[in-house]
Amino acid sequence: MSNKKKHITVGIAAGTSVSLIKQISLKELNLLELLCSGFGGCLGGILPDLIDPPTSPNHRAFGHSPMILIFLVVVTLYIVHQLEKDWSNRVKATDHFHGIGYDCWEETVDSPYLKKAITGFFTGLCSGHTSHLALDSKTPAGINW
Repeated sequence: MSNKKKHITVGIAAGTSVSLIKQISLKELNLLELLCSGFGGCLGGILPDLIDPPTSPNHRAFGHSPMILIFLVVVTLYIVHQLEKDWSNRVKATDHFHGIGYDCWEETVDSPYLKKAITGFFTGLCSGHTSHLALDSKTPAGINW
C-alpha cells in the first residue's frame, strides 16, 4: 500500500512534470505556474485519501473513483476556458492606465499572474489525483475502474 509521503512526492512530480511539458510545448516558462502546479499536485496526490481516509487496505470508495478525476478534469477545463475568455475580453476592453478611479483589486483579479497560478494549481491537482489512482491501482486492493 502506498503511503502518504509517496503520494505527496509522486503527486508533486506529476503536477510539475505536466506543467513543465505544457510550458515547453508553448515555448514559455513561468515559475509561478510551475510552483502552483507542484502545490496542486501535492494536494491532488492526497485528495483521495482525504475523501476516503485509509482506515484499512480496502478503503477504496468514492474518493478513489475515476468519477472524481473526471469531475476535476471537467472543472479544470471550464475554469481555464473561462480565464482565457475573460482575460482576452478584458485586455481588449480595458486600458491599463485607468487614471481616476483606479481599482487595485480589479487589476489583481485581471492579473496574468493570477491566471497562471490558477491554471497551474488545477493542472497539478488533476495530475496529482491521477498519480494517486495509478499508485493505488498497483496495490492488492486495486481501484474499481
